[in-house]
Amino acid sequence: MNVLFISHDAVAYGAPKSMVNIIDGLQQDINFVVLLPYKGNIISELEKRDIKYYTSRYFWDVYSLDSLKDFIMLPIRLMRHYFSFFKTIKLISKLHKIHKFDVIHSNSGVIRIGFFAAKFLKIPHLWHIREFQTKDYNLNILYGRKYFIKLLKRSEKIICVSESIQKYFELKNASVIYNGVMPRSLDEINLEKENYFIFAASLLPKKGVYDVLSAFISFSKTNKDIELVICGTGNDENTTKIKNIIKDAGLEKRIKLLGYRSDVLELLKKAKACIVASHHEAFGRITAEAMLVGCPVIGKASEGTLEILQNDTYSLLYNTEEELTDCMTFMGSSRNTDAIKSKIIEAKKRADIAFTQEQLCENIQVLYKNLLKNHIS
Repeated sequence: MNVLFISHDAVAYGAPKSMVNIIDGLQQDINFVVLLPYKGNIISELEKRDIKYYTSRYFWDVYSLDSLKDFIMLPIRLMRHYFSFFKTIKLISKLHKIHKFDVIHSNSGVIRIGFFAAKFLKIPHLWHIREFQTKDYNLNILYGRKYFIKLLKRSEKIICVSESIQKYFELKNASVIYNGVMPRSLDEINLEKENYFIFAASLLPKKGVYDVLSAFISFSKTNKDIELVICGTGNDENTTKIKNIIKDAGLEKRIKLLGYRSDVLELLKKAKACIVASHHEAFGRITAEAMLVGCPVIGKASEGTLEILQNDTYSLLYNTEEELTDCMTFMGSSRNTDAIKSKIIEAKKRADIAFTQEQLCENIQVLYKNLLKNHIS
């Protein structure tokens, strides 16, 4: 079977990283070709695996109107969008003549190029919906949400990374398949933790970074030892604001901004807790990764995060900033060591069943086979 995987981005984390996880699990049985919108650092991962890839500058089917510049530039960006759209369809048609694709797999809901190419070439299409778009990234959907839903329902198969996504886009017949974030490991988890909490996400308000800072500042008034490690990048405005908050609180030595880190898993293994504070999380890869490597999670009790963590058996859940501070206090207290160890062990058991690469690839391979079978018949 030959599959064209179309990625919305070319970075080595997030959805492209999940794409590579799928390729790793199915590469022996399926010939993958990857299409990228530009040359990014995910290319090195593809080259390690001898995966053929091509680039074409296509754009997302969403837009922002957060500034006057966005309003002024919108017509120009739409013209650029349509030019790149037809140029990329032409490239995919050429690639199809060479590779004879059986399936086109669009790796994100923010791109439609794969859907229209599949319709034009009469190839089965699988659409992998990983984001709310309007809620988690404050984006506007091109031609609106109702039009997008109509397109989704015309795709032969749809994967939603959580039930929350499925409900949001009213996709009753979609398959809910959680991200498989890493292979199942037989290694023993480390129950002895170092003295820090970790927050690993983009430095955006909707990711909850300001909530975490405020809660930690309150926590630091009673706890003088535990540090907060922040892994992630953001624009200059947010980064400067975060640095000023830390400085004003006098916590420069206890709150560390590490930027992008390639060793997040190693940091998770040693952390007292991973804080997942996103206001609208579709799935939350970092939550599943933390559970798999034995890092207890403090999670906001909403949407995808709540769906993954379920209840206090596997984690600590919170709704308000005050509750987040209380969760930090619980995780930081030596009196709760046995209860925390129990959560770590139970969370690992759940993650091994639901969030491993093996589970994801097994489910996707079934979908690929069904797509091909239905197309031939």
